[in-house]
Amino acid sequence: MGGTFIITSGAYAGPDFVSTFGLLPPAFLPVGNQRLYELQAELIDKNDSRKIISVPDDFMIEDHERARLMALGFDIIPVSTGISLGASIAQVLERGTVTSGKLEILHGDTYIFGLPTDKTDIVSEGTSSDYYTWAEYETTPSGAISFFDGLRAGQSAAKGGARPVLSGYFCFEDTDFYRTALSASDFDFVPSLNAYSKMRPLQPVPTGHWLDFGHLDRYYKSRADITTERAFNSMDISRRSARKSSNDAFKMTAETDWFESLPRTVKTFTPQFLGTHADDGQTGYETEHLYLSPLSDLHVFGRLPTFVWQRIFQSCDAFLTACRGHRPDNPQFNCEDLYREKTLTRLNLFSQQSGLSLSDSWRYSGHPLPSLRSIAEQCAEAIPAASQDHLQIMHGDFCFSNIFYDFRADTIRVVDPRGYVADGHPTIFGDIRYDIAKLHHSVIGGYDSIISGVYSLEGQTSTDLIINFPQTAHLMERQADFRQRTFGGLEVSDSAAEPISILLFLSMLPLHADRPDRQRAFLANALRLFQELDT
Repeated sequence: MGGTFIITSGAYAGPDFVSTFGLLPPAFLPVGNQRLYELQAELIDKNDSRKIISVPDDFMIEDHERARLMALGFDIIPVSTGISLGASIAQVLERGTVTSGKLEILHGDTYIFGLPTDKTDIVSEGTSSDYYTWAEYETTPSGAISFFDGLRAGQSAAKGGARPVLSGYFCFEDTDFYRTALSASDFDFVPSLNAYSKMRPLQPVPTGHWLDFGHLDRYYKSRADITTERAFNSMDISRRSARKSSNDAFKMTAETDWFESLPRTVKTFTPQFLGTHADDGQTGYETEHLYLSPLSDLHVFGRLPTFVWQRIFQSCDAFLTACRGHRPDNPQFNCEDLYREKTLTRLNLFSQQSGLSLSDSWRYSGHPLPSLRSIAEQCAEAIPAASQDHLQIMHGDFCFSNIFYDFRADTIRVVDPRGYVADGHPTIFGDIRYDIAKLHHSVIGGYDSIISGVYSLEGQTSTDLIINFPQTAHLMERQADFRQRTFGGLEVSDSAAEPISILLFLSMLPLHADRPDRQRAFLANALRLFQELDT
């Protein structure tokens, strides 16, 4: 082993984070469909040091989370709640029996592109123009480096522009020396740097781009730098806007028309539309960038109580109710195209991609099920024909990843609309049941958990599958509450959400050809939901 690498996540994130995500240590914050510690683990993947992550001793790590941390090679060391950073590091050293060798420390709320792991007795240096307290340093007249607590000490409060700060990575050549320095500094972290530096001088090393997730406003700025992309579109997020582009001109035109055609009562639920663009063979549009969290992050990675989710669902209802206030004058589309025809077309494409027959029967957890084509046909038949009462403004992709929640305004904001029902015919109108089913496939169906890799697959054979999702008390309460709700005047139980959700998972299969693991999870989930519907 090449020493010890510690991610310090032994204190809970601040109150602003608690109100948004629930009580989480910083390394457990959601970033780009995963937790921050998963990104941090990539930084040290090739490091042969022992890997440790600290957590508050009263933080309950769920079994699937513990398994994930262990798979990434982490030892989990609980530390006392409410103690200082230096004291928590001392506990990690003691409880983890870290006695000698090189010691590397990365703050749990920090991500640094290109860690200087090839150097020792260093601290990473970044720059910041934000008015926050970070550790800083100065060079004394004798040429020595002196570290101090930045704005808290008042030494840099009057400086304008960007200033050098310690960006959160520290490497000590000798653990024993650092333990001694920590003890001599009364377990105060920044003074421990000075104490160590007197014995073995520490040098600031400028590093590449660094991201700070320790303050809520910087969290959202940093998260914008780590975006997820789909195979058929790209997203460029700046400080002020989100720019979406695609080779699919019709899709971009449909989404653009949706934003531009919305009545004022519905526009309040969307980001500001900033216009269109066409370049390099791609078309697209630009909207205001939302410094908010998608519901997918809150659902999969957050720990919010049920009463907060009740507020979120009420806001989803308010959006669909506002949509319900606007109906098409002369509907010229067939909503059933969204269900049967789209699904069968997608399944045929999936069959071509995978070589799987749509006529072969399946099993779920040992129970016999019909073929994929038969499942699609049965689900389509279980959906009553759309009535005039079902037709209204439709988002068309009303899933958690496209819904953001503004805790300050207590309202949702929606992005990435569908903008059409039948191919070639843009429209803002459609079937409210489709939007409710999209919610269902997030809340009940586990869509966002699959996207985030929070599931496990079992199966005795290639055609006998089982998918498992982590179950928590909060999740089960949320699901039970959802099933009893009304959205846009329509009860979930009367919305045909279950069969539509199954069709949604089947229709997604060819869209994830680049991820066979995800395809198989979607397939297993469709079988699971069909078995539940059939029993």
